[in-house]
Amino acid sequence: FKASVQLGPLTNLSNLVFDTLDMDDINVRYTETLHSETGMHLSIKIREPQTVNLGLAAQIGINPRGDIMDVSVPAKGSVHCHGLRVQCSLALKHSLDLEWNDRSKSIEGTLANDITLGSVEVDYDHITVHVLSNNVGDEIT
Repeated sequence: FKASVQLGPLTNLSNLVFDTLDMDDINVRYTETLHSETGMHLSIKIREPQTVNLGLAAQIGINPRGDIMDVSVPAKGSVHCHGLRVQCSLALKHSLDLEWNDRSKSIEGTLANDITLGSVEVDYDHITVHVLSNNVGDEIT
C-alpha cells in the first residue's frame, strides 16, 4: 500500500506580511575599496486567520506509480497551512571600488553585492488537508 502525492500550486502568498526585521551592527572598512558587512534576520508570517494553500493530487493504493499493475484510487483536494511563519538569516556584503579616470575626467566605480542565506526556519500551527467528497474521505487534519 503506497501513495503518490503531488502538491501545488501555492496560493494566498499575498497574505504574507513582514513580522520582524533585525540587523546586526554594520562593519565598515576601507582598504582601497570600501567594504560593508552586516547580518539581517527576517521573519515573515501569514495574516490571521488566513492560510497558505496548496492544491493536492494523489494516487493512494497498491503501486500508485503504475509500474506493471496499478490498483489505486485517485484523490484530489487542497492543503491549508495555518499560522505559517518563515524566519531566515542573511549575510549582506557590499564593496565599492572607485577610481579616477584621467582620460574622461570622471570617477568610475564597481559596486559588488553578495547576499548569503544562512538559515531558514519554517513554523506553523497546523496543516489541514481537504479531500473532495467523491474521493477517499472528507477531511484529514
